[in-house]
Amino acid sequence: MLLRFRAANHKSLRDPVELSLVASALRGATPPDGDWKRATTRVAGIYGANASGKSTILDAIGFMIEAISNSATSWSGKSNRLRFPFHPYLLDENSSKGTSTYDVDFVFDDVRYNYGFRSNAKGIHEEWLSSYPHGRPRSLFHRKGLTAPKFTFGRTFPGRHQLLMEMVRSNALYLSVGANANHPLLSKLADAITQRTYYAAFNENAKASRLKWIMHAVEDPQLLMEAESLLRLADLGISGIELRESSIDDSLKKRIIKVYEALNDGMDDQIDPPDLEVLLREISREIKFSHGTSSEGEAGFLSINQESSGTIAWLTIGVPAIHCLKNGDTLIVDEIDASLHPLLSSALIGMFKDEEINKLGAQLVFTSHDVSLIGKLTENSMSADEIWFIEKDRDGASQLYSLHEFEFRNGDNFEKRYLEGRYGAIPSLGVERVRSIIEKAAR
Repeated sequence: MLLRFRAANHKSLRDPVELSLVASALRGATPPDGDWKRATTRVAGIYGANASGKSTILDAIGFMIEAISNSATSWSGKSNRLRFPFHPYLLDENSSKGTSTYDVDFVFDDVRYNYGFRSNAKGIHEEWLSSYPHGRPRSLFHRKGLTAPKFTFGRTFPGRHQLLMEMVRSNALYLSVGANANHPLLSKLADAITQRTYYAAFNENAKASRLKWIMHAVEDPQLLMEAESLLRLADLGISGIELRESSIDDSLKKRIIKVYEALNDGMDDQIDPPDLEVLLREISREIKFSHGTSSEGEAGFLSINQESSGTIAWLTIGVPAIHCLKNGDTLIVDEIDASLHPLLSSALIGMFKDEEINKLGAQLVFTSHDVSLIGKLTENSMSADEIWFIEKDRDGASQLYSLHEFEFRNGDNFEKRYLEGRYGAIPSLGVERVRSIIEKAAR
């Protein structure tokens, strides 16, 4: 369960920003009754003008997850040795030459943990992990220094510390190394961060991952049934989904192999035969959607490329959403309103807010321009501590803040007040400039 995420010096996030899913009613570090579900919000929606930094918040979360997953393995290839990905704020020299910070609070086995690190292109400068078993922080490990780092360990931290220390390089996180070495605690905590968070993006770069989600759903009978139910819920006119396989002729197969070998030529990590077989298998498969019945009583079929972007968007959000709801995981969606009707976006939010559906405390974090989702469109209205805004200051640095920081009353129409500029984070429209340009051109 996600509690808080903080980042600094990541792209437009020059200054420290914090996204919190801790309910405003929680005063201490832990809930007195131990009920984390009641002490946290199920939803966090981030609003702001174009290029304000909405996606950057989610990108920072994704970077932290990727670093934990890969810094001890794929990031440590020959080409990356002693280097670490670095995405600083580039509009001032101090930031571009400084370090970035990533820090997360989360709950695992009903215990609160805090984990974070500071890094730049040279590697890891600092890394820490602490727990709150009885409401107070207790350090488990702390790493300080880029070269020959100094490690300190808490008395309750399990495992063989010295062995792991010898395996750590300047460009590898201790948490990542520990997880890779199957450390009794670190492997579980790394999984709690990386394997229980699902990211759905709708830019062109994420198209391949979206199609993988759908392919995975079609292969699993239970997920297929859930996917078909989602399609019927959205009233898209689709009655079923099928996965069809066809053979690849020898000439096409040879051409694919030649291209694969050409792309692989000169790379450090050679592609092994199983990867090629997976590619060939994926090429041979095609998803088909059945639509109603024809006059002859037979269903008509469309390929995934013939379906609307809205259908694909609904499936690639809905399938992981169902998974998260069943397992109490976190779903992160960039541009939730992309290709979706507002009522479908609202229905998705409602699923996470409905205690009868969301019994395990699953969470939804999203960005959007659809202000109807914070208004009175449906009964799934969002509360003040679930609504966040982001805008850039005069230096081009993104600032994140919650609607809960403003004065409000029960019954306020947040949508209307936001569009009126009461909360900031709206675009500055230069209509007069456009009018002036057109008038000059017409003279």
